[in-house]
Amino acid sequence: MILAQHGAAVTVTGRSLVDLEQVVRSIEQVGGRGLAVAGDISNVDHARGVVEQTVARFGGVDVLVNSAAHIGGFHDVAGMPEAEWRDVLSVNLDGVFFICKYAVPEMIKRGGGSVIHISSVEG
Repeated sequence: MILAQHGAAVTVTGRSLVDLEQVVRSIEQVGGRGLAVAGDISNVDHARGVVEQTVARFGGVDVLVNSAAHIGGFHDVAGMPEAEWRDVLSVNLDGVFFICKYAVPEMIKRGGGSVIHISSVEG
């Protein structure tokens, strides 16, 4: 919220449009500008679309914060279905790669930027 308080334009993406719109309202309440884009970051087309929409709306990308995470259900490794494991890897690894693949060139066009990766247990 600190960046939004200083007037930053912030795009948020995730699977729940209702939650994203709530975040955008919070951003706008403190003086920032927000854009909600619902979808699945592990989908390359969604990742590309998020960056394209951000550039179209705000003129570019200066900072990328990757904080999407998925750990699967609460069970031990023997109990985790393989499909759920693939989903965990897809969000946590592919999603970070895909969004960087499209955001970093936009930063380069503007002379640079910052990429911040956050790792937590669905925190």
